[in-house]
Amino acid sequence: MKIGKFTVQANLGTGAHSSILQVRRAEDSRTYALKVVNIDEPEDMKFLKQSEHEFAILQKLAHPNIIKAHALETEKAWMFGKVTKVHLLMEFVNGKTMDSARLTLPQKVQAFRLISEALVHMHRRDVLHGDLKPGNVMVGKQGVLKVIDFGLAHTRGDVRDRITGTPEYIAPETVKSKILSERTDLYNFGALMYRSLSNKALQPWINEAGELIEAKVWNKYYKPIEEILPGLAPELCSLVGQCLQADVRNRPERASDAQNVLSVVEERLVTSPEKGLDGLE
Repeated sequence: MKIGKFTVQANLGTGAHSSILQVRRAEDSRTYALKVVNIDEPEDMKFLKQSEHEFAILQKLAHPNIIKAHALETEKAWMFGKVTKVHLLMEFVNGKTMDSARLTLPQKVQAFRLISEALVHMHRRDVLHGDLKPGNVMVGKQGVLKVIDFGLAHTRGDVRDRITGTPEYIAPETVKSKILSERTDLYNFGALMYRSLSNKALQPWINEAGELIEAKVWNKYYKPIEEILPGLAPELCSLVGQCLQADVRNRPERASDAQNVLSVVEERLVTSPEKGLDGLE
């Protein structure tokens, strides 16, 4: 099957309005991921705007642990020139998302450190991811790790009119005031580490009505990571706990603080290449 200049090799995933395809481009014989967004009704034009937004955000970034976006093109009907499809050409990652990959503890810590480095880069470029979670991180062989899905990302200072994100990972101040900052990304990151290490979901700060739940309700369900995994490195337990603080002022000030802690923990755990992501099967 062909889509323009691309030969489709596999379907990597399908959503309500889009699909991700593994494709090969004829002009360079390279493999890419192609996100195809269908625009069927006038109200679907919001998906065009979302794709344009994601592409614009990714053009601000250039980091080995952040997915690359190569091109954004639209397909139009021959009559009236109406946009019918959006094609977002992305870097292809041969791997799995963190929530479906089997990782050892050293591999998880190495992955956390690489994610923190990606966060440092984003924040220096004034980009806030807004939906950091294991399903939005790809891992593969040879130490490959890519933060993906910047559809909910924002530039620092953007005003948001609604709460966005995945309930388990949304920070309380986001629920209360729709705020997105470096420290809300760090809450997301703490929730990602908690989920990856414990395989347990956090109590969301948002209820079914879209309202902030009381702290005493959240605390009733919260169990510190050191109680779930006795013997885990104290520095790692402390970092996860700090990132998950309800009071934004008690979280690490910047992603580089998390990166420094994770580098120390990783150095103790990863003593040979086969124990790191390089040894991922």
